[in-house]
Amino acid sequence: FGWFFNRKDSNRLSNGREDSVQIGLMLNENKNEDNFDMNEEKNEKKSFSSVNDYYIIEMPEDNDKNYQQQQSQHEHVLNETSLNVMTTADLLRERIAFITGGSTHNCPILTFPDNPNIEISQEKYKKIVNYLTQVPSENERQLGFVIVVDRRSDKWGSVKTIINYIEDYFPYTIHVIYLLRPNGLFQRALSKLTFNITSCSHEIIVCRSLAELHDYLDSSQLSKDLGGQIDFRLFEWIEQRAAIEKLTKAIYDLSLSLSTFIQEIEECEFPNDVDGTKLIITKHSSEKQDLEQELNNTKCYGESLLRIIQNSQDLSSISILAPDKIAHCKGVCNALMHIEDSSKVLKEFWSVHQPRLLRCLELRRFETRFREIQGLFTQLLNDLSILPNSDRSIVEIDNILTQLDIITDRAQSIMEQATNLRNDGLNLLTKQQSYGLDSIEPKCQELETINSKINEQIHEKQQNLLMLRSYNDKLESVNHWCSKGRDILNMHQIHLSNDKAAKSLNELEDFLKELKLINIDDLQNVNIPEPLKSMIEQVLNRVGDVMNLCEKRCELLQKLAQPINRPVQRVQPLTLETTSPSNDVSILSANSTDIKSIQCINMKIDEKQRHVVRELLVTEQIYVDELKTIIEGYMMKFDDPDRYRYLAPAILQNKNILFGNLIDIYNFHANAFLRDLQMICDDSSVSCMGTAIGNCFIKRKSNFKLYEQYCQNKPNSEKIWENYCFSHPFFLKIQQSLGHRLPLDSYLLKPIQRITQYQLLLKEMIKHTRDENDKSRLQDALNVMLNILSNLNNVMHTMLITGYPGNLNSLGKILLRGEHFQISKEKRRASSSYLRTKTCVRDIFLYDKEILFCKKKNDGHSRSVYQFKESIKISDVGLSTYHKNDKKKFEVFLKDLSYVIQPSIDDDSTRWIETIKKLVSHQIEQKRAEIKIRSASLDHGSHLRRQSHLKHMESDDENMHDCSISDESDSDLPTKNFYSKKNFSSGGSSSNSSSTGSAKLYNTLTTSKSNSIG
Repeated sequence: FGWFFNRKDSNRLSNGREDSVQIGLMLNENKNEDNFDMNEEKNEKKSFSSVNDYYIIEMPEDNDKNYQQQQSQHEHVLNETSLNVMTTADLLRERIAFITGGSTHNCPILTFPDNPNIEISQEKYKKIVNYLTQVPSENERQLGFVIVVDRRSDKWGSVKTIINYIEDYFPYTIHVIYLLRPNGLFQRALSKLTFNITSCSHEIIVCRSLAELHDYLDSSQLSKDLGGQIDFRLFEWIEQRAAIEKLTKAIYDLSLSLSTFIQEIEECEFPNDVDGTKLIITKHSSEKQDLEQELNNTKCYGESLLRIIQNSQDLSSISILAPDKIAHCKGVCNALMHIEDSSKVLKEFWSVHQPRLLRCLELRRFETRFREIQGLFTQLLNDLSILPNSDRSIVEIDNILTQLDIITDRAQSIMEQATNLRNDGLNLLTKQQSYGLDSIEPKCQELETINSKINEQIHEKQQNLLMLRSYNDKLESVNHWCSKGRDILNMHQIHLSNDKAAKSLNELEDFLKELKLINIDDLQNVNIPEPLKSMIEQVLNRVGDVMNLCEKRCELLQKLAQPINRPVQRVQPLTLETTSPSNDVSILSANSTDIKSIQCINMKIDEKQRHVVRELLVTEQIYVDELKTIIEGYMMKFDDPDRYRYLAPAILQNKNILFGNLIDIYNFHANAFLRDLQMICDDSSVSCMGTAIGNCFIKRKSNFKLYEQYCQNKPNSEKIWENYCFSHPFFLKIQQSLGHRLPLDSYLLKPIQRITQYQLLLKEMIKHTRDENDKSRLQDALNVMLNILSNLNNVMHTMLITGYPGNLNSLGKILLRGEHFQISKEKRRASSSYLRTKTCVRDIFLYDKEILFCKKKNDGHSRSVYQFKESIKISDVGLSTYHKNDKKKFEVFLKDLSYVIQPSIDDDSTRWIETIKKLVSHQIEQKRAEIKIRSASLDHGSHLRRQSHLKHMESDDENMHDCSISDESDSDLPTKNFYSKKNFSSGGSSSNSSSTGSAKLYNTLTTSKSNSIG
């Protein structure tokens, strides 16, 4: 069975009840129409518009036929005839031919009525015959047709024409042709001359009157114009045929949809996760419900149509339906039977497919629980593996045993879950039999294996720890015994009496018996760990030394305890050697421990630094991948002709604004910055990791300015997104195909988020760096990134400035931004007195060319903007570092006005003063250079004019030449002096114009006090 069903291209009946009401209105409007005037034809054309584009679909009576045979028949009708009531409506209204539903011997009767005013062409004949012969059922068509040709009012030429058409083409078998001959006097006389029955290949019976026709055909099967009982209403018949064709077309579409639904589900694979399985169950259930609903709607439509056809005939005089109504009802009933068959197929398919979906869901839940328990087991094994095997202290071993008990409790809970999951898996195998066998059975075996493995490892760990504790207990007892023996040997004096010697001997013998109770033979087990084995060897050596001393002392005491008949010689007692070597060992051990602890701390610091570097590299790789996803997933789709045609021109034209310079940022990170980081991390020869990382940031300082352009474009990008792209299907489909939980605008924030993360990683790296050179280089890199962030912040704020009369881009680069500065203006008079104005609070923006004073306001949309108030050109200002020796303030002055500025932060004054100084100094240097260039150009022009004049005078006579030279020399001096004065004046003039403002400020600088600059 299959999975998916796409009804995008199918034509559906949205509401069967509405369609039935519409059909009822159509039929009732023309229920009693019998005439064929032009007004009725117009009404017919209007009523046909609601059933346009529906093809005739034959519904066979035999419901046991194969579905594929039905489909092939449908395709044959559609491809070969392509006829329906709409394509033949004009011919039907001309009454060229019609089929009333009457029959004889189960053969349908096709009537060519008497209509002498209509000329029948062969094309019209074929078209009407092809359509009308498709109206009866397939069985009736196979039995053949009976044709009635009524030409009572016509001529024999018309008879000959229609008979020739029938002889040339008729798609099915013809049993007999009944001809109502022309009744005109002249036509009766010409009958034998103009028409020869024997020349026809079909049987033709010529009837002179309707009575003769009724001898052959039952009048109940003939229309009233042939003297029959069928009240055939052509317009009503056409409308009912249109409704039936609409019904059959809808059923045909539903059959195709059902077949497609089953086929696509058969070709679909089950998802590998619970969420995906739930999603596909919901999807298939929804599609199945939609299909059922459409079947029910179509069934409702068919039942309504059946009732309308049955009620369309006035049964007051006739108790049964007319043959044409019976034929229509029969067609509708066959269609309803086909709907029932389709519903049955859908139910049978769903009864098989739904359990498979549920089994798949249970299997995926089993696999999900298995992965969770597998992860718990992995974590449990890791926790077991990191438990230390202590061989020093009983307290440490007790702590480890306590931790092991906690792990054991966890293991019991996890193993209980694993056992339950294994039982559930076995139950699934029992219920689902072979389904999921290759997945469930190995996992059940693995659960059993892991349970056994965990039990074995916990038991082994516990036994080892208990053994270590037992050995440590014995070692502690042995050490205590050795210490006790040393104390006994030190306390006992050699010069004792016999009684005291015997007492000491008994005490030593009891002490030696205590060693047997300790049972030191257990310490010589071959399975003892190596570190503990060396400790045991040391202890056993110590025990041997103590035993040797005790045995020697016992021998001596035994001699002292014996009765002595001679004087006892006093012997200097032997003193037990001190354990100074062991003290040396302990000191060395302590020093070694201190060195190890320092090395351990350094290793931890280096490990944290490497962790930060890894985090930098991993997050950079993720960031590059995300940028690549945006570019390939969204931007490149703009160039896909199958997609961009659905986009509005406003979106296509603003593509570059929407994405900004994202491609440039991606190329920088993917091709340069990320590669630099990877080379640093992969190069084992790099000893100074901090310096290498810092150099990487500093070297790429200029590339990070790409973010400035991106931030400047971001507000415009957000406007494009909100106005055109927020809910556009183009972006929603791409988001769904990429599996993104968030829309595109959230991913367009990634560059701004990333640029702010670098300084955090650098700070963390500085924190875990020991080398001072590395720290210094990392600090330089941090300063670079902080300056970039500060500049980006300033750029973002400048975009909120409103009301500026010019172009902010012409002011140059934004250097500083100050918030909540207190500004007061002071007018400068000739008497050097000041007139102070009211102090106000302003936000100041310092550009390369101007200082902007703005007032911060709320724009009414929960967003702050900066309303422009006034500006000062840098070329016109002077600067006083500290206003009246107040270090919190500085003064910016013009010719007759000064601005006293106090930053909100005291430390900002120095930064603002230094920056403005650099700008003013730069302006002065530019003015100097301009003056030099201008002076040089003027001197050069004067020299060229003099040389040209001299050459011109050489062609005159010698006297005039001398005179001219003299005159020129006399006139040249004042000219040269004039230009020199002009040049000097340009350099030293104190004009108020902006072109000489910097020169004036330079003069102010040279004449003002030392703490001012102009």
